[in-house]
Amino acid sequence: MEQIPQALQSLRYILERHYELKSINPVVSYALLVHALDRAMVMRKQGQATDPASTAFLSKMMDLMEAMDEHAIARADQAKKLESFAVSVFINADKADKTGDVSKATAAKFRAAAAFLEALTSFKDSVDTDYSDKTRYAKFRATAIAKQVADDRTRADIAAMEAGQPVDVSDELAQLEAELANEARAQHPIPTEPAPKPAPVATPSPARPAVSPVKSPKPVTLDADTIKELHRHIKIVNSAIEWKDVVGIRAHLEEALALLPQ
Repeated sequence: MEQIPQALQSLRYILERHYELKSINPVVSYALLVHALDRAMVMRKQGQATDPASTAFLSKMMDLMEAMDEHAIARADQAKKLESFAVSVFINADKADKTGDVSKATAAKFRAAAAFLEALTSFKDSVDTDYSDKTRYAKFRATAIAKQVADDRTRADIAAMEAGQPVDVSDELAQLEAELANEARAQHPIPTEPAPKPAPVATPSPARPAVSPVKSPKPVTLDADTIKELHRHIKIVNSAIEWKDVVGIRAHLEEALALLPQ
């Protein structure tokens, strides 16, 4: 999987599930990619993830979506398949939970169920059922079970240490170090200096240009690769227009124009 830029790290989990399902269930995998792009566009609309690395990553996601076009069935059918898959994962997790299987595997099932159910929000026009309660419940059980598993392990480790047995605490140390690093970043963010405003430049009134006869434009031929790239940029621009992403619209229009011969 491509390295995800820092500004788009919140999409990591759903993109990891997308890659996992590409060969197992490509239609659901495609739907998850649609949801990830929808979330990214919302972030950009809010002024986030507009840096060059994020823009380049989103462009690659668009390319990936285009490469998976064979799985781009009708939107309503995509929604039904994703809904069926998400509900089955939730039922599986709930069944394991109610039979007393308090384990990391059950917590992982609930976390996946929550992500898949949340992805249905990108298909609101095709999904009749509101799964917000199930999504919240899945998140709650994933967190509660993970905490219980950690507490049980802590109790077991204490008993082992009291009995003089060796205990591996490397995972806990790694987690603690990560939490401390995140807390330090939150308390001491790296300051960013605003770009200096350019000094106003006086522009002289332009001289009236001489009138010259209009020349007929020369015919321009585009090769197949250029046409394909132009189509790709137009597709991204259309999506950016839908989300009112001015930065994305401008960037891809400029890239498209740069492909045209002078």
